[in-house]
Amino acid sequence: MALRYNLEADRLEGGDFFRDFQGRPVLQILLTMRRAKALFEAVKDLKERYDQMPEDRRSSNRPFSQALAVLQLSGIPVMQHGEQQQISVDEFFSQPEFADTPPEYRDLCQMILVVPGVHGLADSGIASASQAVPFARQLFGTLGCAHVQAQMTFSRRGGSCISAAQLTTNGEVIDIYYLTRSSETKREFIEFRKDDIRRALALSVSASAAVDANVTDVLREARQAYRTASKGRPTGDSDESAIGSMSPDQATRHLVEELAGL
Repeated sequence: MALRYNLEADRLEGGDFFRDFQGRPVLQILLTMRRAKALFEAVKDLKERYDQMPEDRRSSNRPFSQALAVLQLSGIPVMQHGEQQQISVDEFFSQPEFADTPPEYRDLCQMILVVPGVHGLADSGIASASQAVPFARQLFGTLGCAHVQAQMTFSRRGGSCISAAQLTTNGEVIDIYYLTRSSETKREFIEFRKDDIRRALALSVSASAAVDANVTDVLREARQAYRTASKGRPTGDSDESAIGSMSPDQATRHLVEELAGL
C-alpha cells in the first residue's frame, strides 16, 4: 500500500479502494477516527434532510454514499525486502516521509461506504444529450439540500467531492470524504459553498457540451433544482430569462453568487 499525506487537502492518499460487500459495491477510505466520527454523523443528518425533500425532486436511491461501518486499524501493510508485512500504525507514521502528518492520524481507521456507483464521470462522461438535464437536476438538488437544509458543503480545505472522478454519470456523489458541517468551517463556509457550486456548474457545462446538449437548459435546471432543494419545496420562481442571454462563463458567475446567497 503506497500511501502519501496530502497536506493541502489533509488526507491520506493511496489507500482507498472499491470492493464487493454482500453483492453491493462499497468504497473503503482511510481517515482519522475524529474525522470518521464527524463524517458518520454528517452523512446521517444529510440523509434525513434529503428524505424530507418533495418526492418529485428526490431520487428513490439517495444520490450520495452511505456510511456502513468504521473500523479502527492497528496495522498497515507495507513492502519490506520484497515482501508484504504488517507494521503498527505508530511505526508507519514514524517514517521520515510522514513527519508532517498530524498526530491524530495515529488513531487511524477505515470507513466503509455503500456507494451509488463505481464509475465516475471522468471514466466515460454522460452518454447522450438527454442525460444532461437529469445530471444537473440530481447534482444541484443534492447541493441545495446539503448547503441550505443541512448547512454542509462537499468541499473543505484543499479538497472537494465535486469532481469528475467522484461523481457518477447520474450526478451522484461517490466519495464523501470532504462532506463538512458549517460549524467546522465557520467563516469559510460560504467560500466552500461557492466552490461546490462553481465546480458543479463547470462539470455540468463541460459534460453537456461534450454531447451537444443545450447548455442553457442545463443551467436553468441546475438553478431550479438548487432553489427547490434549498427551500424544501418548489419555489415557483420562473425568472430565468437572464440566463439565456448570457455566455456559459457569465451564467456560471451569476449563478454562483445567486445560489450561494440563498
